[in-house]
Order: sequence, then structure tokens, then C-alpha cells
Amino acid sequence: MVVVVAVVSPAAGPVGFFADPLHLPEGVPGVLDQRAGVIGMFVGIAGLLVAGAALPAQLHPPSLPAVRRSAGPPLNRADPIPCTWPHGSYRHPVSGEPGTAFPG
Repeated sequence: MVVVVAVVSPAAGPVGFFADPLHLPEGVPGVLDQRAGVIGMFVGIAGLLVAGAALPAQLHPPSLPAVRRSAGPPLNRADPIPCTWPHGSYRHPVSGEPGTAFPG
């Protein structure tokens, strides 16, 4: 369906431009062109305002609160973390041993 629209739309443009299938009166296309230009100008201004309002948020992202760790032994990066995603404990498909987040 998308391919049909992508092929028909560019073909319909020149046909509508040269053949005038709607048989519009003399002044109507000029008025429609002016109105489309004004509407396009207002849409462009609205887009510029939205982009301008979003720019400070991108330049200065909000700071995230510090994550507090519950009491317990200190983390040791050498210890593997048990992997429990997505259905409980994970087992290696060949050896059957419990899987970890750090292979090795």
C-alpha cells in the first residue's frame, strides 16, 4: 500500500498542475496558494517556538537524585552478579550451571 502511494503521489502532482482536473475558476488557485503560504508560515513559527523552548532542556538536563544503596556488604566488582532475567534464574543451555551477568 505504501509503495502504491509513493508511486501515485509524484505522478498525480504534474497531472494536477498541467491538466487542472478540478476545473477551478480563474482566481481560486491564487487565493489557495496565498492561504497555504500563510498557514505554512504560522506552522513554521510554531515549530521554531517549540524548538526554542526545548533547547534549554537539552543544554541543561535535569539532575537525577542520587541512588541510595540498602545496607549490606560492600560491592566487589570481581564477584559475578546472578542473572535472574527474564524468568527467574538462568541456566547455561549446555552445562546447566547457573548463569551470571559477567561471563567467565
